[in-house]
Amino acid sequence: FSASNFCGHAGNYGAAIEFTPDQKQVVHSHWAPPLSSFGYGRVVMELDLDVKRLMADIRKETSADVIRQIQLRVALHRQDLYYHFSRLDKSGTGTIGLEEWSQGMTA
Repeated sequence: FSASNFCGHAGNYGAAIEFTPDQKQVVHSHWAPPLSSFGYGRVVMELDLDVKRLMADIRKETSADVIRQIQLRVALHRQDLYYHFSRLDKSGTGTIGLEEWSQGMTA
């Protein structure tokens, strides 16, 4: 199955494959007009806003999960990280470059 005119603006035909009892395949193509042509414009806009809110929530949750994973990994490997970064900080400033930090985090 593929959707035609996805989200009302993709402009493509859709298709579905029907598998018959005698093991033949029948391809059906179709074109879906925009939902607004059925008088559902307001409903579609409300659904679109709900989807955008949901996607924003998912992005926030994903970002928070990534931060938690980084915090956990740093905590679990803090001694190794301290040793590695201390060796790179030859001048004793307590800072290293981004590239050095990135290499240390992937090692």
